[in-house]
Amino acid sequence: MRQTLVKNRVTIGLICVALVLVLNILLLSYNTTRQLHIRDSHIQTYEILSELQTALSILKDAEAGQRAYLLTGEEPYLAPFDLAGPLVKDHLLRLRALTMDNPLQQQQLDSLEPFVAYTLTEFRRTTDLRRVKGLDAALRSVVYSPAKYKIADIERLIAAMERDNRTRLQEEVREAQHNTRQTAVTFAATTLIAFALLWFINRRLHRYIQARDHAEEALRVSEANLRQSQKMEAVGRLAGGIAHDFNNLLTVITGYSEVLLKKPDMKDRQRNYVEQIKQAGDRAASLTRQLLAFSRRQVLQPKVLDLNEAVTAISPILQRLMGEDIRLTLDLGRIGSIKADPGQLDQVLMNLAANARDAMPQGGTLIIKTADIELDAGEANRHPGAQAGPHVMLAVSDTGCGMDTETLRHIYEPFFTTKEQGKGTGLGLSTVYGIVKQSGGSIWAYSEPGLGTTFKIYLPRVESCAPPLCAPSPSALAGRSTETVLLVEDETAVRLLVRTILADHGYTVLEAASPEEALSIGASHQSQIHLLVTDVVMPGSSGRKVAERLAECHPHLKVLYMSGYTNNAIAHHGVLEAGLAFLQKPFTPDALANRVREVLNA
Repeated sequence: MRQTLVKNRVTIGLICVALVLVLNILLLSYNTTRQLHIRDSHIQTYEILSELQTALSILKDAEAGQRAYLLTGEEPYLAPFDLAGPLVKDHLLRLRALTMDNPLQQQQLDSLEPFVAYTLTEFRRTTDLRRVKGLDAALRSVVYSPAKYKIADIERLIAAMERDNRTRLQEEVREAQHNTRQTAVTFAATTLIAFALLWFINRRLHRYIQARDHAEEALRVSEANLRQSQKMEAVGRLAGGIAHDFNNLLTVITGYSEVLLKKPDMKDRQRNYVEQIKQAGDRAASLTRQLLAFSRRQVLQPKVLDLNEAVTAISPILQRLMGEDIRLTLDLGRIGSIKADPGQLDQVLMNLAANARDAMPQGGTLIIKTADIELDAGEANRHPGAQAGPHVMLAVSDTGCGMDTETLRHIYEPFFTTKEQGKGTGLGLSTVYGIVKQSGGSIWAYSEPGLGTTFKIYLPRVESCAPPLCAPSPSALAGRSTETVLLVEDETAVRLLVRTILADHGYTVLEAASPEEALSIGASHQSQIHLLVTDVVMPGSSGRKVAERLAECHPHLKVLYMSGYTNNAIAHHGVLEAGLAFLQKPFTPDALANRVREVLNA
């Protein structure tokens, strides 16, 4: 629509410019034609004046020759007189032709021609009289001849015609000057209008081209972001798909490692082997958590919190992580509250600090800054995924080696790393990206080689006041318990491990390998079932649906969900539903026992 409107305006503008140019051409053509006409009129006027002067001169020469002949009687003096008749006649004919468009001068010629004819006739009569009767008779005839008065009349008529022509010439000159000035003014005005129209068209085209370029650039960025998002989504689906099975395996590995390590009669060499197994399992569990964080498929338990308090609380750990060569500086402003998962927020700070540490092998400064920011629509549009509105900014800056543009384009891709083989997993910034996006925020990176790097995270600001952060008190391990627990887990190894842990703590465990078996046990068991411990993602049905069905026959049943991948069964966009108890796989035996006791005591 906008493109069509611009094209229409440009077309109209070009038509107007064309009309102005045509008008200028017509105006110049008219002025040229008028000037040519005036020039021809000038030539005609000068010709008329020349003919009048020539005719008068011929008559005067004829008069002078006639008088000389009368006085001397010598025939040569009559030569001008003899030629005067035909010559004057020719000049009068030319004057008649030149003044065809001037009725006044035609009338003047009508008066002039009889005077000329009469004068020439009188000159001829007096000359003939001189030849026949002599000088005295001729002189007497001249004295009484009216021809001398006719010459005066001829001079008067010719002078009048000259005045008329000179007046006409002056008027034509004035008209030519006026036309020239008028044409110049009109031409200047129309040219100015044409330039104004061209300027307007150029400006509209410039704006249109700029808007088109911006739109094309935005389209290119959007397409690149779409491709990147599709690639990240594909990797995320892969990560989510393997997380369920992988975390089940890690739960068994780490769980039985903990069980073995608690046996007092284990030999040192065997204990060392088991500890190595547990450490490998812990590292694998960490990688799995990072994959889930990147893919935004982990379960968040967000709380309203004060970002400054969170940064202050973790700063001693960050300082130890970076070492003595790197100075940590906090620049914490007055900010509002945010809603985020405290554990995941700590993970973001830890990963960014570790990334900065690796970029400053010779030491440097790490600056963590917080501030309230109001993102406008223009700023938000320049950063894909950002939303306009009130935010809290978390900026983490280092004085390290920095990154070039090509590296910046890939920093959030999983397994992308610039570190040496074995010194990085390539999941640190991917994890940060996933946590920030899943928390409803956005992250921007600024970096240049040799000038360090700054990561700016914008998290939506909330109105609720954040309660003070306090260290959670570890739950004391329960003693021997007597409650009945229904365990639902489709993975045999995990089910056996959980049953062993719960039984060791005194619980009566009813186990089911499928949702259908769990519903059957719940329907047939007459005594009270105090707690349902269930996997979330299972073949045939989800743990959420099993809990809802069992609540019909056991209304006081409490539920603890456990999973390595929830598939949004108990979470919306990764955020755990309020009032639900959840335990992330893989977990340790102590973590399971403590969480079960917390749910039962709630």
